[in-house]
Amino acid sequence: MITQRTFAIATLLAAAVLLVLAWPTAPSVVDDAWISARYARSFALGHGLVYDAGQPPIEGFTNLLWTLMLALASRAGVSLHATMISAGLVGGVLSVFASAALANEVARDRDGRVSAVALLAPFGLALDPHLAVVTTNGLESSLFLAAVLGTTWAVVAEQRGLGALFAIATIALRPEGAAVVAVLATLDLARGISKPEHWAIGGAGAVTLAAITLFRIVQYGSLVPNTFAAKAGKPLAERLAFDVAYLRPDGGFWMIGLGIAFFGQVLAWRTGARVAATAVGSLVILLVAVAFSVDMWMPGGRLLLAPLALAWSLFAGALARVRLPMTRITALVIAADLVLLPVTPWARVVRAADVAHSAQPRNAAERAMRSLGAQLPEGAWLVTRDAGVLAYFVGAHVHVAEIHPRALTQPHPGGRDLDPRDVVPERPDLVVLTVEDPHARAPFYEMDRAVFASLREPYTFLGRVRQHHQRYYDVWARSDLALPALPEALRVGSLEPPYAPSTPGSAPAPRSSEP
Repeated sequence: MITQRTFAIATLLAAAVLLVLAWPTAPSVVDDAWISARYARSFALGHGLVYDAGQPPIEGFTNLLWTLMLALASRAGVSLHATMISAGLVGGVLSVFASAALANEVARDRDGRVSAVALLAPFGLALDPHLAVVTTNGLESSLFLAAVLGTTWAVVAEQRGLGALFAIATIALRPEGAAVVAVLATLDLARGISKPEHWAIGGAGAVTLAAITLFRIVQYGSLVPNTFAAKAGKPLAERLAFDVAYLRPDGGFWMIGLGIAFFGQVLAWRTGARVAATAVGSLVILLVAVAFSVDMWMPGGRLLLAPLALAWSLFAGALARVRLPMTRITALVIAADLVLLPVTPWARVVRAADVAHSAQPRNAAERAMRSLGAQLPEGAWLVTRDAGVLAYFVGAHVHVAEIHPRALTQPHPGGRDLDPRDVVPERPDLVVLTVEDPHARAPFYEMDRAVFASLREPYTFLGRVRQHHQRYYDVWARSDLALPALPEALRVGSLEPPYAPSTPGSAPAPRSSEP
């Protein structure tokens, strides 16, 4: 047994381990992070939470509180890149402490001492390469994880004042946060529905959800985010196949997580931690279902981190309650395995996925868009598949038509794929097409090829630029704009067009989305 002071110091060490593991990937963020940044900048400029000022508002983000935080930073003139990274690191550290608090609450005995076995929770989370990557991917994931763990701890520990604050953050950070708080609030009410304090978490959650829903209806005319239609509109079988394929490279890790979730429940029930077991078990099922209801297209398995961390905290806390010599041996074996986790093949897979999907600051694509945005007039149009880095750095004065089939920033009536004819203007100023090889002779995506073929007037090739090793962009500008070629230092290859430019009248024009 150890004192609470020793437990806190050890948890601080676990948080330091996370920062060390996260630091190598700290500079890079995923493309979608810049979607939230573009919304935040629009808000800071007084246009509201819109992707394109002057265009119909569409809710293309799933992280309201995160986006508002970025808006405050933008308004204050603080670098959004630095804000995303620092806030993500703070969220990672808070997640480690919240997992420790939850395990501590489950494990603690009557005199306030706790078994060192409970430290498996913060160290297990801190040594997970998925958290290291997610903490620095530029999105709200680590803060949401901290909020979910914090709310769960508050319900188990009956700390309802803090629980109300955590509940507000959980709901405001991600849409599924409302379901998380509903489960936990129901559990707390079941313990004393007639007592006013038991309504604190549910009441705070209900008010927060009502306010967000009212805002969504007024601003976007919808009860649910547009991103739900974008991410969950595919047929179930197709979506499950996609997600299973995404998880396969490090599937062994997630299978171990499934085992942890099962044995944690058994241990918790057998040792009397039934409130914690009910709360964590319900949330694990809920959050796993949410994760598999959408395409898990971001590195780090970020949507599965919350159920994994909850299950791990319950397991560690319940294991610490077992008063058998074998418990110590089991804990030592698990601890030894955790120390090796960052150097396993699973860790290499996670880091490789991060490299493949994340953009370094000041990359060639970013600098190319800064240069071109400075030359484009107010109200110009950029057509591109990727709505993050390119759209943010081309400038707020340029409209962006995202042509991804499941575009977050475009509507999906009935959950259908995007029809580019609904969103591509008749005469876009810039068209950026994606290739995945610096020597490619054609755009990689079918929708890119279709849009390019539909252009009705000549376009000039300005050069191919690199964002990361799986993303190269061919930049085409309408010929009458007479824009200069991109600087040689930014380009990959020559200025010879890699494929035939469009010919006027060669294909039907897309329908215009301009007013």
